[in-house]
Amino acid sequence: MGPFEQLGPFIVLIRKFGWAPLQATLASYQSAPAAPKSSVEERQAEFIRRYSKNAKADLSAFFKLMGYACPDSLRAELKSLPAFDFAAWRAQTGAAKP
Repeated sequence: MGPFEQLGPFIVLIRKFGWAPLQATLASYQSAPAAPKSSVEERQAEFIRRYSKNAKADLSAFFKLMGYACPDSLRAELKSLPAFDFAAWRAQTGAAKP
């Protein structure tokens, strides 16, 4: 997957939630960086955790659809947030698949 294909899904999230959650998520790594020896899967799960909390929505199913690692423990942790239903959003907006 090329760089554009990797960034494409973020267009959906920016259209749905705006720029603020993404900016807050990226800024959070300055004050609380990821563990230096964490695996790709652990870094992906941490990104989903932070982005979901900043967007105030459970984005785990969306990121899992995009190929990110999303362990069951993270899905359970985010269960209290309202789930982002990508299919419903896409149908409502008429957006193409990412």
